[in-house]
Amino acid sequence: MRHAFALAITALLIPVAARAQLDTSLDADSIDPVFRAVIDSVSAVAGYGSLRDGKLPPGVRREVRTYIGFGLGFPQQATRLWEDSNRAHGWLGLWWPGTRLDFTIPGGTEADYADARQEQANWTALVRDGATKRGCVELHARPDYETCTLPSRAVDWTTTLGRLDSLGIATLPQQQRGDLLGLDGVTLLVEYRDGHGYRAYYYWTPRAEAQDPNERAAARIMETILALYRADRS
Repeated sequence: MRHAFALAITALLIPVAARAQLDTSLDADSIDPVFRAVIDSVSAVAGYGSLRDGKLPPGVRREVRTYIGFGLGFPQQATRLWEDSNRAHGWLGLWWPGTRLDFTIPGGTEADYADARQEQANWTALVRDGATKRGCVELHARPDYETCTLPSRAVDWTTTLGRLDSLGIATLPQQQRGDLLGLDGVTLLVEYRDGHGYRAYYYWTPRAEAQDPNERAAARIMETILALYRADRS
């Protein structure tokens, strides 16, 4: 059953990467429904709610959220930055699938499903243990997803937000590459809300050496975010 479980995890994630091949119009919310379902669930589990459907809290000028991953490795990163009249604040999180089975086993017996549920539970516990060893706290768990919080004492959120602003995180268009092929990769997904409204977009495997300046900027945004996780562990 281990091979069946691995294939099932792959089958869940491949469509997410594959859908990044679609040309998406440059409207306010360019997020594919597959991505949308994941980030809405993760934000609900973590307890901070939807940025698209919600409003900014009193005193908050804007909020930026990034999600990095949607490939085969877990845990994956979820980050929030928000700015009030005084300074910027932030949150570093990790997320991974929970214990719920989201696949079927063709011709599977009840014993097969029992084995699969146990393997899923074991895998989730292994990922959770790895996150805990990284210092993750404030674990939140539902059957679909689990999240936790990484300490961010070493992060200068004001400098980080300034860096992201310089890279155009609020204004990058939806990726339009036509050569998005492959079964795995890494996706940068960005949500942004300020007093003017909400927008969201994503870049699949952005390349720092790309000819497209927007893709180069997306690659630098992703590296800036990932550096926060490395700094937290140093």
